[in-house]
Amino acid sequence: MFWNKLKKNKAFAKIELTDLGLQVSYYDEITKVFWDEIIILKAFKIDNLVVDDICLEIQTDNKVVVVSEEFEGWSELLIKILDKFPMISKDWESNIAFPPFERKEMELYNASRE
Repeated sequence: MFWNKLKKNKAFAKIELTDLGLQVSYYDEITKVFWDEIIILKAFKIDNLVVDDICLEIQTDNKVVVVSEEFEGWSELLIKILDKFPMISKDWESNIAFPPFERKEMELYNASRE
């Protein structure tokens, strides 16, 4: 399963940011997304029995990328997303995190509503 594989080796899960977008590396798969092609950003939390995992689903017209708080570069991504999408609530992460051990999902951004 994706999450079990990820937990074993964080070095293979990385988010790199540029002025134009982001690059997500997961093992030997690399996906690039430009900021201006993002149409939906969804946050969700997965209950992994002992700990929760907060994730972002990034959608464009032709791809979907999921990143986890376990990915290297997560904190930098959160800062950049709030800069690029100022309409997103700054406290979205804490809203997703609580209550613990309960699946939760929230749409942060939808280009069709802006």
